[in-house]
Amino acid sequence: MSDQTLPTPGGDVGVTIKEILSEITDVPIGEIPDSPGLPDHLEMDSLQILELMVELETTFQIEIEESDVFEMIDSVRNITSYVSTRLAASEMSEGS
Repeated sequence: MSDQTLPTPGGDVGVTIKEILSEITDVPIGEIPDSPGLPDHLEMDSLQILELMVELETTFQIEIEESDVFEMIDSVRNITSYVSTRLAASEMSEGS
């Protein structure tokens, strides 16, 4: 997954996140819900959640704060929003 080019904020982020989730959980992309309760729906254990965080940081070249993990991981929408916000902040700091 980390061999890919860096996705741009928007729709590609959500697709990439679902691809990562599918890879980690062996759940087909089409069966990954957008609704809250994502870790429960996908029966993710703590190791898979950690793997997701590492893969998100590597793929999107962002840093995820430990204090944000459990709130952020509740849904694909929350993860997408968090990653998009981090990407935008990174682009702004690089442009300064």
